[in-house]
Amino acid sequence: MCPLQSDSSRTRGVFIAIEGAECTGKTTQIEMLVNALRKHGHDVRGCEFPQSVKVDDPLFGYNLNNYANSLLLAGVYFQHRERLERRLWDNESFVVSHYVPGAVARGAALGVDRDWLCQVHTGLIAPDVVIILDAAADVCAERLLRTKHGTLDRKMHGIMREEFETARTPSWSFVDSGQLSKEEVHTGVLKIAIRAITTCAEREVSHL
Repeated sequence: MCPLQSDSSRTRGVFIAIEGAECTGKTTQIEMLVNALRKHGHDVRGCEFPQSVKVDDPLFGYNLNNYANSLLLAGVYFQHRERLERRLWDNESFVVSHYVPGAVARGAALGVDRDWLCQVHTGLIAPDVVIILDAAADVCAERLLRTKHGTLDRKMHGIMREEFETARTPSWSFVDSGQLSKEEVHTGVLKIAIRAITTCAEREVSHL
């Protein structure tokens, strides 16, 4: 038997992706969820994958086009695939952002062909559940100005929201992170996570 596959007596951790457009609260909710799950006795790690990869190219410098950046990001995910799967079968759970659902939405919003993006990520571990934090541009713009003194790219924000809606599957959950307080959002996210841990414990790890 492949060491990465389950037998009838094994359980595993859960792989949760929390995604959303800029300033929808991903970092905050990952931290809150990880802390809550640890208090429930779960071995869990949180991480945010990079959204871009810098390459020191002697001919063209650091500027990559969106296709090249998407390809390199996929390479980052593949680099971690085997270790991630082994750790899931060691009953460790992961809460991540900027993983495949976010990368596909962001890449497509930047003009990269969606079908190509999906093909590039074929074979990667599929999240057991995807939680999309959704908030209107006005709310996110105010947050960005308050916390980072930055200006929201409203067009990009809107397109990413549309891309997430287009890609929605039955395993995805949308949570309103604009109108609800962070504590209320966390309550909803935690319920989704606990349900996923219960239902996915004995399932095989699935792949895209």
